Amino acid sequence: MPAHPLIAAHLLHLLRNGVQTAPALCNALAISQPTLSRLLQRLKDEGSVLPSGHARASRYHATRQPARLACPLPVMRIDEAGAAVPAGCLYPLVNKQWLFAAANGDTVVTDGLPFFIRDMRPQGLMDRAFPRNFPELDLPDRLSDWDDDQTLLALSMRGEDVIGDLIIGDVAVGRYLQESAHAIQVADCPAMYPKLAEAVISNGSPGSSAAGAQPKFSALLQDGLRHRWVWVKFSPKRNTQAGERWADLLVAEHLALRTLNTYCNGLAANSRILQADGRVFLEVDRFDRVGARGRRALYSAHALMMHYLGSAPSWTALADALSQARLISGGDRELVALLDVFGGLIANTDRHMGILSFHGTVNHASLANCRFQAAPIYDMLPMAYAPFNGELRDYRFDPPPATMRTSACWDAARDLALRLWGEVEQRGLISQGFRRIAADNAKKLRGLRAVS
Repeated sequence: MPAHPLIAAHLLHLLRNGVQTAPALCNALAISQPTLSRLLQRLKDEGSVLPSGHARASRYHATRQPARLACPLPVMRIDEAGAAVPAGCLYPLVNKQWLFAAANGDTVVTDGLPFFIRDMRPQGLMDRAFPRNFPELDLPDRLSDWDDDQTLLALSMRGEDVIGDLIIGDVAVGRYLQESAHAIQVADCPAMYPKLAEAVISNGSPGSSAAGAQPKFSALLQDGLRHRWVWVKFSPKRNTQAGERWADLLVAEHLALRTLNTYCNGLAANSRILQADGRVFLEVDRFDRVGARGRRALYSAHALMMHYLGSAPSWTALADALSQARLISGGDRELVALLDVFGGLIANTDRHMGILSFHGTVNHASLANCRFQAAPIYDMLPMAYAPFNGELRDYRFDPPPATMRTSACWDAARDLALRLWGEVEQRGLISQGFRRIAADNAKKLRGLRAVS
């Protein structure tokens, strides 16, 4: 016998006020377990209720239907060969919760979007033009004003080329499967990069999102039979003080990445410098892409921090906490600490959690038993000397001293920083003014050692 409509309404009212177990629902509704099972099955068939967990651990949740999203949203993973593999489906729940049902049938419920999806949202200078480029989505102009539904609308309609290996929604997946990026021949980069830079300056770019405030674009390069994806940062034209300084900083970043790779190959992204049309271009290999079509998972330190820790005051503190939680290895913990100290010793005052990132295999269903590996670093440059509002700033460099925590890696980081400042001082492509800054900073580092 079907349950009375008032009982169904009461059940939904209970679920909208919070997740419930079967025994709690039976007690609150004064009905038997068989009656509850039939009622829940009907409501599940209607899409009003979803379970999480299994057997006696099952919990029941009330769903909602966002006005502009076709839910549930399929989530696909692009493997290193470029094939689309089902990862699961995302369901909206009441009270700003989401249920992710993995392809193996397991489920997880999160407050707000799961970290591996939240990390995909457009961000940084490169994506500020997203609402303008896609006016049909009617999204707020400021990315920070987007709620979860608006984020998923953007990702499901135009998120086929975001960071990492996931794509959300049939439309975005279909676009990925049907479209192929145009590859630029490596020999043509000096001619093509200025045009792409002008496009970013005039309109913003609808391409892949990347955290950060420096202008950049993404490109697929072809060198013979080999394809590789790159991020390309570019300076203003060098006919102003600010343009000259940004050009200096991009060259310094290239040298910093190269210096780090001499210490540990793969610690930093591979890069190269080009000059064209009065600008300096820094080309950095993308480490979330494999060949022309393949992808690799990538998670920002910010996403891991917010999900697993809540907060962390520095890269070193984050790495210590992740290692203690057995999410990263002890070796990666020390490499991150070295990067943190090195950044301080080269005047990188912008070591935020969006720059540091990790590869890894995420159990999308339980978010447990995950392991992550430090991805190559990028955006490692002396940001303290970056122009502000088009003007150069005076900055006094005081090398941060070693602490008890960082004393083990401080001397190695100092030696790497000295090597970098020395290369900046000798590099003809860098302005005389910034070469003098490098020489002064190297003098301050010489003779300094960690306190044993």
